[in-house]
Amino acid sequence: MPLLQNANSIAVIIPTYNSMKHFKETIESVLNQTLPPDEILVNDDDSSDGTPDFAESYGPPVRVFRRANQRQSASRNFAATQTECEWLAFLDHRARSKPNKLQRPREELIRNPPADL
Repeated sequence: MPLLQNANSIAVIIPTYNSMKHFKETIESVLNQTLPPDEILVNDDDSSDGTPDFAESYGPPVRVFRRANQRQSASRNFAATQTECEWLAFLDHRARSKPNKLQRPREELIRNPPADL
């Protein structure tokens, strides 16, 4: 169930397709953030290599959606509709996130509330 929307909630969206080669590093980089996300939404595009099952093995805050024949932008857009978090961060399935990727923008908003990120 999605979280209630509030200014302190953040979801990380990761579209995947046959991502097992890099996915452990990707998801661990999100789980090890200095400011952990409230949700990690993995939208899998019909992988045949076990990616969605592996992602589901993490349990909350990871949620996995399985949707075939979606392109990356459609996959991101769908996942964005599945959360009520105020902030969204996007990460490619082969990328690794720097440990402070989520914390730095939050700190900037605290310093400058009218900022638009």
